[in-house]
Amino acid sequence: MKKSIFALALVFAVSVFSPLSAETITHSEKYLKELSGPRFVKDSKNVITDKQENLQWLEKIDVDSINWNSSQEWVKALGAGWRLPSREELTTLYVENAGGGGSGNMDPIFTTYGKWFWTGEKARVSQMFNPFGKKGAYCINFEVKGMQIMVSELKNSAVGYSAVLAVREIK
Repeated sequence: MKKSIFALALVFAVSVFSPLSAETITHSEKYLKELSGPRFVKDSKNVITDKQENLQWLEKIDVDSINWNSSQEWVKALGAGWRLPSREELTTLYVENAGGGGSGNMDPIFTTYGKWFWTGEKARVSQMFNPFGKKGAYCINFEVKGMQIMVSELKNSAVGYSAVLAVREIK
């Protein structure tokens, strides 16, 4: 708390008593960010806490591909409020060229090699690819710039290197 007050006083003093420059603002913002610590923290059980979104994440050991049904079984077995993420929650993890999991487009604290990540959201598979109206779920590709969202059948694997992240809200 004392560091935060000092940092705010420092930012105020710098902005009042010196000419404002982009460099001054950048350094002040960087210092404030350093005081609040990193966004993600991994504990001894490999649970990753996202302090910005108030969520906890858990990575499944990578497999070449995993279908949605198997993903649901894994998350259900975890218990304790774990579930597959929504599209919105999953997309908060996308950070272009950050160097971590998801083909390098996640924070480095994520170590998965997965490219496609399942969400818990079901959807109807496109009639164009599915004339029998089979049910599907959203899967997000972190390999491409800006992400790619598709719907894949529940029993089929997403396009290669599918992965699963479990999520729960911080209480």
